[in-house]
Amino acid sequence: GKSTLLNAVVGRRGAVATSGLRACTAVVVEVQRSPTETFKAVVSFISRDRYEEMLRKALRDLSMQDGRISKQQPASETHPGSMAWRLLAKIAPGFHRGSNGPWTDIEDATRCMLRVRNWATSRVGCTEEVEAATLEELSSRISRFMEDPPNPRTPSCSPLVDRVRIFGNFQGIPEGVLLQDAPGVADADPFRTGVVA
Repeated sequence: GKSTLLNAVVGRRGAVATSGLRACTAVVVEVQRSPTETFKAVVSFISRDRYEEMLRKALRDLSMQDGRISKQQPASETHPGSMAWRLLAKIAPGFHRGSNGPWTDIEDATRCMLRVRNWATSRVGCTEEVEAATLEELSSRISRFMEDPPNPRTPSCSPLVDRVRIFGNFQGIPEGVLLQDAPGVADADPFRTGVVA
């Protein structure tokens, strides 16, 4: 829908990812014209404070009646902690394995999750620039930041990305105009639905 329309306006197939079979926009993507012959993406990750806030909110949704924080996936998809658990599993796959039961409280859980270091969490608070000669090459190189990996044991960057700005000589975009793509509001993945909420 929106991504296909944006590609048509830009006049370049592949400016943003599309799929006729599934929702694939997981982060906010901004496309802007620049006079250069190369293509560039600036990937901005959420701040450390926003990351900690995200973790605390998710962990609160997993709190049990006694104040401890569960590491177990809720049995029901309608449980408020179900989305929270999936978010934590995207960022830190296996966070729940090899554990000694629930965390003692929200502070203990937050400290433990903040200590998780992987290729996704190590980018919190950073900005990465990626440059390529073609739009296809750029799209290929930035997809790992914008899409969930096929293997659920691989950490996903998409929950940690604030936005991706793509610059190129897009003739269909007037100078100074910024086009924005975002996840839809009825996405099967509730995290993506909340990106623009």
